[in-house]
Amino acid sequence: APTDPKYQEAVSKVYRSFKMFENIKEWTFMSLPMVWIFAIYGGALPYMTEFIMDGIILGTGALYAYSNVLYINGYVESADKRLSGFTLRKKIVIFWLNGCAVSLLWAGLARFGLVQ
Repeated sequence: APTDPKYQEAVSKVYRSFKMFENIKEWTFMSLPMVWIFAIYGGALPYMTEFIMDGIILGTGALYAYSNVLYINGYVESADKRLSGFTLRKKIVIFWLNGCAVSLLWAGLARFGLVQ
């Protein structure tokens, strides 16, 4: 059914809010395993202490939460304003993905005695 024009902005805001929620849910399910793998295997990297690894995970986790706040507030206001939060969140997830890959590779090499 067509929406009454006086409610069109409210309907658009509700729809954007729903899309925003679904996007955050999808990104959380995608990125959470990477955080845990990086946190668990990151200690295998050379020169990586538990203190440094905890700081990296804590810092990037806080930055990820902040990027979601930027994304939420921007998307609810207008679809075009979501990009700063989205871009920051994407960079953090790429960092976690790379950290996860390098950590797993190094841990695997160490497991088979190929590196110290």
